[in-house]
Amino acid sequence: MSTETREHTWSYRIAGLYASDPQLQAARPSQAVVDAARRPGIRLAELLSTFLEGYADRPALGTRASSVVRDAVTGRSEQRLLPAFDTITYGELWSNVTAMAAAWTGDDQAVHPGDFVATIGFASAEYLTVDLVCNYLGLVSVPLHHNSTVSRLAPIFAETTPRVLAVSAAYLDLAMESALGSPSVRRVTVFDYDPDVDAQREALKQARGRLGTGGR
Repeated sequence: MSTETREHTWSYRIAGLYASDPQLQAARPSQAVVDAARRPGIRLAELLSTFLEGYADRPALGTRASSVVRDAVTGRSEQRLLPAFDTITYGELWSNVTAMAAAWTGDDQAVHPGDFVATIGFASAEYLTVDLVCNYLGLVSVPLHHNSTVSRLAPIFAETTPRVLAVSAAYLDLAMESALGSPSVRRVTVFDYDPDVDAQREALKQARGRLGTGGR
């Protein structure tokens, strides 16, 4: 089969799917949104709002579903993954982005364009939310390895002087050591947190206590 024939067959199949598959039809790009995103001189923050508000009702991100169960041996509540995914829409994602942006800019520890934000965590919907907030506010994102050590992270903190440290609840111990050793950090934001999980709730309480003891 020639290349031209394969391309024709492929185009025919795609056209057939667009005509008959409701799911594919619903995911088709909106020409109005695309045209709005191509406006001359549009800024990154405007571009984000254009797409996330323009596709507000469409599913955006999927996260592995989980439930909190009590371990029969230890008696402690733990998080267990389920064979399914929970999704949020672009509208819900945009709401999360703007809420976090408001929190980071609404007090005397407000961030400003060009400030650095260090992130410790693993890929997730909330990790991406933090990254989008950085883009929206004009901040510089500094992703750090969650399996690193405090001694290896210290030179990075010293060089970048992050104003915010965003950390997954699973890595709070590492984050606290790094934050207390970095005078530039003025805010710690915890994501992927479930207060019903004993270990995470206790880790957050301990982290708050350490920051308070350290006068931070």
